[in-house]
Amino acid sequence: MIVLKSTSDFEIESVKYPNFPLLTWETDNPELGIESGMLCVEAMQFLIYECLKRGRVNSENTWWTYGNHLAQFLTFCEQNGLDWRDISESSEDEMLVSAYRDLCVGEFGMTINSTNQHLRVAA
Repeated sequence: MIVLKSTSDFEIESVKYPNFPLLTWETDNPELGIESGMLCVEAMQFLIYECLKRGRVNSENTWWTYGNHLAQFLTFCEQNGLDWRDISESSEDEMLVSAYRDLCVGEFGMTINSTNQHLRVAA
């Protein structure tokens, strides 16, 4: 997952949002219909809703926090060939969100508080 800054050309309903995070896939995944460089539409819809439409987030820094947290989760999925939409708790592959949580705490050494902040955005 690659996070890029939008230019002043990025607008929604005639309002320009320069520096808004744009999330694009880094690698191809033909199984999921993903090509490298393709915009992650669902992630963008989420960010636009959470950061712009709800009206609760006015800071560009918060946009980037949300974008980066979401990108880290999607990168975890991308690098492990996982479908980020598979959030079933009954799958044999283990719960996707739980696996990500355990990775954040165990491998990345993140605190529980930081991990929970990441999960609130990603899950």
